[in-house]
Amino acid sequence: MSSADGDGGVDGFFLDPYGMTEQTAKLNIVVDNFAQLPSNKPSPPDAGPSTNEVGVALSNLMTAAASISEQLADIAGKVDVSKDMYHETDNNSASVYRRPGM
Repeated sequence: MSSADGDGGVDGFFLDPYGMTEQTAKLNIVVDNFAQLPSNKPSPPDAGPSTNEVGVALSNLMTAAASISEQLADIAGKVDVSKDMYHETDNNSASVYRRPGM
């Protein structure tokens, strides 16, 4: 997205659907990386009397990572849907405003 300065935008707004595809792909890479975390879960280190608390903290981090992964996957899906909706609206608008003979 950018302001219109000769880039074809209308009313100061331009959106590149291919840029949105790229952002969705980047988000999905992050989601995939988060998805690998449970298989790489470290065992709690020997922290003496605090070993149990360290284990709880690691478990909490893994839970947070899973939640972040779900939220990022949801965001990626919404960006993808938005891209499709924008592209469809752009095509419909273009056909409405197309001059005869073009």
